Amino acid sequence: MGSHDHLFKVLIVGDGHVGKTSLVHRYVEERFCKSYKSTVGVDFALKVLPWSNTETVRLQLWDIAGQERFTSMTRIYYKEASGCVLMFDVTDPSSFRNCHRWKEDLDSKVRLAGGSPVPCILLANKCDLSPWQVSRESVEAFSESNGFVAWIETSVKENKNISESMRYAVGAVCHDPDTLLTNGDEKEQVERHFPPDDSPFGLHVSFPMRVTMFLVLLGRMLVEKMMASRSIAATPEKMGSSFKLNDLATPMASHFGEKQLIHE
Repeated sequence: MGSHDHLFKVLIVGDGHVGKTSLVHRYVEERFCKSYKSTVGVDFALKVLPWSNTETVRLQLWDIAGQERFTSMTRIYYKEASGCVLMFDVTDPSSFRNCHRWKEDLDSKVRLAGGSPVPCILLANKCDLSPWQVSRESVEAFSESNGFVAWIETSVKENKNISESMRYAVGAVCHDPDTLLTNGDEKEQVERHFPPDDSPFGLHVSFPMRVTMFLVLLGRMLVEKMMASRSIAATPEKMGSSFKLNDLATPMASHFGEKQLIHE
């Protein structure tokens, strides 16, 4: 029996400083970054997960900037999303209050092919810190009233519930949240991803999504040039399996006109 690859685009959204980029570092590269560098627009990363003996899930993670000045671009970033992770900081009540705005923004700008909302899980990050400035009862009520698949307490720093929450997100995308939580060994088997020579930065995406990513990167390039002209260091550095602007722009441009890479 042949193998099947499933490509899912999963958004990582929420206010700035809540730990979204650290989540991606921890999940994709299994490391925690103490230093903070604000995301400019959007960053990309790829995670490959064995799904079954015959299926592989490729998670395309879109780390969306939390700063308000980038919200006008979210319609472009959200395009063709299969799932979403909305994160807030339990020690910052404003980041929790703003989750309502983020969920409304998501639901108003992207839907699944059948018209239903994109499945979304809510992460209560920095749960290792105390005291919480948000009650668990408030989070529970908000999650239920706003159609989240689930809410999960996480600590990126302590690596608590990171793989588990992302597995749940994949299960939600596949309409069976329990599958990845109970199938196979508890220890996650991860295939490290490195760009093959015949694929632009290793992301196998449909032509419409490549157009979207190309436009997003052009926008980021303009933003970074503007910031650089103001003596603000904005150029992100390469992050292992995460793909940054300087790494993507050239190979994307060179492959942009080539044949569609895939699919499902």
